[in-house]
Amino acid sequence: QIQQVLTNLMRNAVEAMKNTPKKELLVTIRRLGTTEVMIAVEHSGAGIPEEIAANLFKPFTTTKAGGMGIGLSISKRIVEAHGG
Repeated sequence: QIQQVLTNLMRNAVEAMKNTPKKELLVTIRRLGTTEVMIAVEHSGAGIPEEIAANLFKPFTTTKAGGMGIGLSISKRIVEAHGG
């Protein structure tokens, strides 16, 4: 399930960088304690419009023309189910 979350985040990052000249994708993992890690996915693509940001993790919220708007909501549920 965590692999699915990371795949979704990285796929979103690649799509966000599609029309940008600089394409950088950085995935970092940092130990926070004996039982926790933090994983960050960062990219050099366009950011999230302010009007979307508040609802980004709600089902059917999307900025993509052909997007279903469920990837981030599912990812959020998976992360929460794992204590994140």
